[in-house]
Amino acid sequence: DFLEQAARAWLRPRPVRGADGRLAYHPLVREFLLDRLELDRDEAATRDLNARVAAALAASGRGEDAIEHWLAAEAWEEARDAIAAAGPPLLHSTPGTVQGWLDALPEAQRGTAPALLLQGALDWAAGRQAEAVARLRAAVRLFDEAGDIPGMWLARFALADPLFVTGALGEVAELADGFDEEPALVAGFTPPALAAYAAAAMSALGRVEDCEALSRRLMAHPHSDFVKPHWIVWACYEHQLAGDFDQLVPAAENAIREFERFDPVGRLPVIAAILPL
Repeated sequence: DFLEQAARAWLRPRPVRGADGRLAYHPLVREFLLDRLELDRDEAATRDLNARVAAALAASGRGEDAIEHWLAAEAWEEARDAIAAAGPPLLHSTPGTVQGWLDALPEAQRGTAPALLLQGALDWAAGRQAEAVARLRAAVRLFDEAGDIPGMWLARFALADPLFVTGALGEVAELADGFDEEPALVAGFTPPALAAYAAAAMSALGRVEDCEALSRRLMAHPHSDFVKPHWIVWACYEHQLAGDFDQLVPAAENAIREFERFDPVGRLPVIAAILPL
């Protein structure tokens, strides 16, 4: 009877525009209710209430909003899974939010494959390449041990970034092993996206024949349409390998323009690094 009590107390809620069934109160009312919550409920009851709120938010499609409540409820596995689902789209826009969520998890949960994958991606973006490599290698291993093929390929793809930046191009090329074999098909476009990265690494290493062979396999992959526009990356490395810097600069500038328009797998920072060379 909460709504009836609120109405009798003249704490009238207002409907939230565009959100069916949601009600909003004046901020002072919210502060009052939070104060009452602290006074009227012990820690166990508050955790239970947060868990119920989190479950309701998640069921209504508001998984991101549910995370703080899962954390407050100390429902660590549910919190970890919600962070793993909501975190990737926020890595570039609000990395501090994702980092705060991960920091709130206990150490055991931070050592699981989904958490290591997110933390490794954050480390890479922040320039902590050694930490990124260590965490992402661990994520690859844990996903593989769990039989999570899509997760394992996603972790391999994320690992390619810090390896490429630190000059471990040979290992980048090896990450694509098995990308066009039947088990990898369940991972969708991630294996061919990684193969595109591996082909660029081979080109940068001067392994032209290997690059061409891998590229032919890549173009025959059933999920390769997503990465075919990234042929501009090959052109950049071919110019770099040949020492054709008059062509390299405009090729890199063209690639940057294309990735500013559409860059679903985050290649812009990598290709932009060519220009200072």
